[in-house]
Amino acid sequence: MFLANNYGFQDVTVSDISENALENCKRLDPRLKTRLLDAEDMTEVEDDSYDIALVQDGLHHLPRPVLGFTEMLRVARIATIVIEPHWSLVGKIIGTQWEIHDDSINYVFRWNRSILEQATLSYLLRKDVIIEACRIWDHGLYVQKAVNRLPRQHRLTAARAIYGALEPANRVGNMMIGVVIKPKGPPPRPRLTASDGEHHF
Repeated sequence: MFLANNYGFQDVTVSDISENALENCKRLDPRLKTRLLDAEDMTEVEDDSYDIALVQDGLHHLPRPVLGFTEMLRVARIATIVIEPHWSLVGKIIGTQWEIHDDSINYVFRWNRSILEQATLSYLLRKDVIIEACRIWDHGLYVQKAVNRLPRQHRLTAARAIYGALEPANRVGNMMIGVVIKPKGPPPRPRLTASDGEHHF
């Protein structure tokens, strides 16, 4: 909804492993397309099928978050965007390490620029890929509560003003926004295999 309403995206597909979640998406906004997928294994989706692959607070629910990320890199033609918890001293001190909901448990995998870069470069094998990462504070719920008291036509402007005022504190934020812009064309050289006999210690 946000991408369609505020940034003009006309073809948005939501994927999830939960059929109930996808049904909720359809009820909330009939414009959304939905697709039942396992984020760690999207083999039914061809390479470069979508212009942009975006996830917010989803990768850290996976048993293999980096595999989910590289699957996003594979299916995205132009760019991959991740908004996930950031690995830092702040996150270690005040962040949640284990999420428990009823009988389900989840380890909160935290990202940083180094993890993003290594996962991207090892998968794409391109030096010319563009990788950007920044930190923010996750105060979305508080901002939403504040702006929801205003008339609808003023909410987005007010939210932008609040986030602008909070921007100086983002350098030590608990969340990371990572953006990977893929280069065009195949990698310049084929990937080495185990039989090539290179070992690094």
